[in-house]
Amino acid sequence: MQAVVARFGPPSVHETKDNSFLVYAAQPCRTPCVTRLWWEHPVPVGIEAWSVECDADGKVKRKAHWVSP
Repeated sequence: MQAVVARFGPPSVHETKDNSFLVYAAQPCRTPCVTRLWWEHPVPVGIEAWSVECDADGKVKRKAHWVSP
């Protein structure tokens, strides 16, 4: 996870199991995901984002590119 943040900068949103961010995704971060980091496209916000899901060890388990219709 640290390598991802070092490469892409601070995420727009830091999602956890207790703090869901469902603007793009239909489901919250679920096991093995304990953290989902979001980078939203700055213009316009709410249309496009990228996410990375990490497990308890900070290892990337899934990545996605989200586009809102």
